[in-house]
Amino acid sequence: GVAGMEAARVCALRGHAVTLFEKRDFGGALIEGSVAEFKADLRPMIDYWSRQMSKLGVEIRREEATAESASGYDVAIVAVGGESTVPKLTGIDQPNVVDALDVFNGAPVGKQVLVLGGGETAVETALYLHDQGVPVSMLIRRDAPMAHDVAVTDRIAYGEMLVKGGVQVLNNLQVKAINADGVTASSTATGEEKQIPADTVVTALGYRPRANNLAQSLRERNIPEVYEIGDCVRAARIFDAVHAAYKLGIRI
Repeated sequence: GVAGMEAARVCALRGHAVTLFEKRDFGGALIEGSVAEFKADLRPMIDYWSRQMSKLGVEIRREEATAESASGYDVAIVAVGGESTVPKLTGIDQPNVVDALDVFNGAPVGKQVLVLGGGETAVETALYLHDQGVPVSMLIRRDAPMAHDVAVTDRIAYGEMLVKGGVQVLNNLQVKAINADGVTASSTATGEEKQIPADTVVTALGYRPRANNLAQSLRERNIPEVYEIGDCVRAARIFDAVHAAYKLGIRI
């Protein structure tokens, strides 16, 4: 991902022999993060880091790093990323439930889609589906989307896009259960329950550090320096991941 690619670039610039383990396509979560047309300006970043890896002689191994394959190095930077938060909801395993990342990877959705979540990922998912011509609504517990997790300028821009696109935002609702016909939710003010119809329910409730004990396993194998960075420590924005990786790289 972003943190791993930038850390590899900076360490290579400083003269270190660098190996980058990547179990998926080069680019990590930036691949899904740049699918929407309104985020197309992020796509060249993948090409940039790819060219830098080639120019700087970084060895890229297309496999998941393990305690065995990553042993023997002087320094290990663990940047295994995050994973979608899975809510503990009745019906979360229904066949009509799709994760937001899978939507960006081309997972099919029905004719009427309901996105659960009010953060940046939820908004971007709703806007992306709207651009695909899919009728989409958002269901959130708060008074408005993205109340806390983005800059004010982003909130204004995305808010205007939602209004312009006609995306319906259902505020102040708590999901009780997911079923084949949609979602049962209750008002956070009155407790009144209602059924909200949907062919597909998309979960976009944020990210959490990926469960992984690689760093600890490497420490137990006596690698002199082991660092953890990026979303595997705390879910962060691209800007933060790049800067954290750069600052780490210049210290090694």
